[in-house]
Amino acid sequence: MTLFRHVCPIPILAALVLTACQPLNGPTRSAAPTLGLQAWTYNNLTLAETADKAANLGIHHLQGFTRQRIGEGIGGTLAPTMDAATRGRILAILQEKGVTMTSMGVVSAINGTEWRQLFTFAKAMGMRDIAVEPPKAKWSTEIPLLDQLAREFGVGGTFHNHYDPDNPPEHLVAALQPYGKHMGFCADTGH
Repeated sequence: MTLFRHVCPIPILAALVLTACQPLNGPTRSAAPTLGLQAWTYNNLTLAETADKAANLGIHHLQGFTRQRIGEGIGGTLAPTMDAATRGRILAILQEKGVTMTSMGVVSAINGTEWRQLFTFAKAMGMRDIAVEPPKAKWSTEIPLLDQLAREFGVGGTFHNHYDPDNPPEHLVAALQPYGKHMGFCADTGH
C-alpha cells in the first residue's frame, strides 16, 4: 500500500491527515485544525522514531498504521492482536514524547471478527477513529457493520478512498449519507 508517499511536503501532509477526516452528519469541527501526521510518512522508521519526528515538528497527533515496527526495546509491529502489556508500553512511550495516537489506518478486514478486533484495539489505545477502506463490492454489508461497531465502541469509522476514477468520492459520500455521526469520510490528500 502506498499511502501518503511524500506527494506533498510533510507539514502540509501533516496538517491535512487529521483535519481531512470529518463526520458526514452531525457537528463539524469548528475549532482550529488539529495538526497530525500519518505514521506511514516515516514508514521506514519505528513508531517510536516517528513519534520523535512528530514531536520535533510540533505535531502531537499520529495516525498509526499496522505493521509499523514499534522500537525502544519493544519487538514486533503495531498490530490489533498485541497484548495489553505491549499496548500499555506503547502508550507510555507516546505519552513520554507528548504524542497521542488519535487514529489508525488505513485498514480493512476479512470478516466481522477482524473488524471487531480492530475496534477493540482502537478503543484500548484511546483512538478517536479508524480510517477504513473496505472494497466497494462489500459496502452494502460492511458499512452497516462498521456503523454498529463505531457506535458500540465509541470509535469513529472514517472511510478512506484511494483515488480511483471508477469510484469517485461522491459514491462513497452517498453510501455513507444514511449513517450517523460515527461514520465519516477521510479524503486521500496524498493521491
